[in-house]
Amino acid sequence: MRNEILQLERECLAGLLEQPRQLPMYIKKIGHHHNEAWTCREHKEIASAITTLYKQGIMPDYSTVIRYFPAMQEQLKTLHDNTPAPCIMILENRIIELAREAYARQANKCLAEIKTATDATLHRINFEDFTEIVLSAHINIPPAEKTGVNFGEISTDIYEKLLERRKNPGVSGLKTGYSFIDSIFSGLQYGKINIIGARPSHGKTAIALNVALNVALGYSLTEQLATGVIINPSEIKINKEESRPVIIYSHDMDHEELYIRAISIIAQINGTYLAEGRLNEKTWNRVTAAVQIMRELPISIEDSAEMFIANNATNDFQYKAAKSEKAGLVIIDYIQKESLAEEVFSKTVEIGEISKLWENALKKTRWASVILAQLNREADGVTPKISHLRDCGQIEQDAYTVTLLYRPGHENSDIQFSKTNLDICKNRGGRLANPVLHFTGSTQTFRPWCEDDDRENITKNEIEQHNWSSCKSQLNQESYNELKPNGEQF
Repeated sequence: MRNEILQLERECLAGLLEQPRQLPMYIKKIGHHHNEAWTCREHKEIASAITTLYKQGIMPDYSTVIRYFPAMQEQLKTLHDNTPAPCIMILENRIIELAREAYARQANKCLAEIKTATDATLHRINFEDFTEIVLSAHINIPPAEKTGVNFGEISTDIYEKLLERRKNPGVSGLKTGYSFIDSIFSGLQYGKINIIGARPSHGKTAIALNVALNVALGYSLTEQLATGVIINPSEIKINKEESRPVIIYSHDMDHEELYIRAISIIAQINGTYLAEGRLNEKTWNRVTAAVQIMRELPISIEDSAEMFIANNATNDFQYKAAKSEKAGLVIIDYIQKESLAEEVFSKTVEIGEISKLWENALKKTRWASVILAQLNREADGVTPKISHLRDCGQIEQDAYTVTLLYRPGHENSDIQFSKTNLDICKNRGGRLANPVLHFTGSTQTFRPWCEDDDRENITKNEIEQHNWSSCKSQLNQESYNELKPNGEQF
């Protein structure tokens, strides 16, 4: 057991020296237990040197600590040569384990003090005095985790982040692949709740899946498709450096439906024809190429019944996030379908508790989120408002951003079918806005709206009647004829 504790301490020190930016997390987790955390004198000296430099605004990697504490050179060299540094997620788990050990030692020490005091005085003490002894010893046990920060502890970390942003100005969060949305949000901020609300069939799942593909690919596929140029799926490559993992908790559609939708987006094949198998040789080749890309995408889908329980879903998410070397994106579709493990008398109260579970999970993992939400029936046929979020009073308060999606042409057959209004009605980090998107229903894709494009004027009636004479094809005529399956309208 002693050797295991020493190895744990070495791994934590090696991880902090290799990744000094994780020191705020160490200070928060260890905080009050610094003296109890290290059982070896040498380890305690190294840990003290690291925290001392950090509080002075110096990032304490191996070379820096040696420069300021040359007497520790031999100890640090031995640590560096013999102990590989864990990745960020594993490092956090090791530090949590170290904090638990320290807390247990501190608690045992205080309990020993209680036993000593009671053994010496129990024969001549009354109950009230005995209670006083127990309580006074108990308050000497600090919290298991440091619950606050002071400016001295966080100044270095925040200054380094601001300096990095100054060197690389632009989006600070996770890029969605829609540049105009990223400019408003500065990307999806890590550790925050981002809500997209809409009525059924207005495109909540579609836009979330578009964002998921952009994040997993590492660049904006949807903005490439917006040009109207046919992209050969075999030419689509994953940007390994920018690619991020995506976890989708799908409570509305099963994994097969989502997978087919994703193929439809990447291959730009009509989803109905894809589901029915009405594909000619050329369209089938595009599907095959899209499937090859899908095999490599870091996207996982959870659609099991167990994940409808928010307690299970958040625990599963934190486990998977801890295994990932990169922070990514989690999507919940949609939150009103989740429930708690225990019965709650009100759905509004339940959603509030579920919101807290996801908020805490996101803070711990530092992942970005897109949480889809259903709007109530009062939003039918009208421009939605934030008050239309169904049973979601608490999540509205917890959310960092709230975006409402509305397609008027979905309910009125005589107006532009593809026009999609976005109402960014809450944005803690920036301005509010009302961008407009074009929705292509056949491939479930969204692109920026362009008033000068004849394609924008198609109504739902024209689509249903196959009356395309008044508008241009989305594809150029030559490509359109090539991709038309079995001679039918594509």
